[in-house]
Amino acid sequence: MSQGGNVKLTIFQKFEKFGDLFFINILFVISCIPIITIGAAFTAMYSFTTKLVRDHEGPVWKSYWSAFRKNFVPATKAWLVILLIFAIMFVEFVFSYSTAGFGLALLLGIMAIEAVFLSFTLPLLFPLIARYENTTMNMIKNSFVICISNLGSWFYLFFIWVLPIALYASSDKILYYSWPLWLVILIAVLAYASSMVIVKIYDKIESAEGATAEVKKYEEEEKPHKLADKVNSIKSEDE
Repeated sequence: MSQGGNVKLTIFQKFEKFGDLFFINILFVISCIPIITIGAAFTAMYSFTTKLVRDHEGPVWKSYWSAFRKNFVPATKAWLVILLIFAIMFVEFVFSYSTAGFGLALLLGIMAIEAVFLSFTLPLLFPLIARYENTTMNMIKNSFVICISNLGSWFYLFFIWVLPIALYASSDKILYYSWPLWLVILIAVLAYASSMVIVKIYDKIESAEGATAEVKKYEEEEKPHKLADKVNSIKSEDE
């Protein structure tokens, strides 16, 4: 194929990926409407975007809803745990207004610990559920440990999702003019950008000695694995 033909093919592939992300974003937003399904929606989206990074994706509609159904129970269990933590933090925040002295300091300290725990757990929780099978508590523990063990990758993932929040907090106009983009494309774009790092973490987990075991899962092109109960043996990719 000529160089011009290669360029046209590359451009076509990029437009095709953009279209896939647009479609995935719409499906994600729709499936988040019941609130209780947000965990399954994130898991299904990551299941697709991590395959998209490797050019292993299938038809968008079929791939998304297949992953949504297969992961609904474990993803919803994990999401309910996260919601419970957020609810506890909200109650603590409300009580902090009527508390002073040592009680206030204690509440703020507990809230800080909970916030740190969530910041090191959420970036990888649903991507892990999208690829591996394990108990809910082990998934949460593994997500936290892997993020701690890979601080460079964690910072990248954390920064991608927190930066928009920081921008909106600094200016209401940014949210006013950009919120329609979140409904149609931006969430999927962030998930795709995150998946570029997540697939490297997958590879690292699956190549780590003693960290894998065969299990039935979803990708036909590759044989995924069950995430081990302990991942402390996984070395940091940032060392």
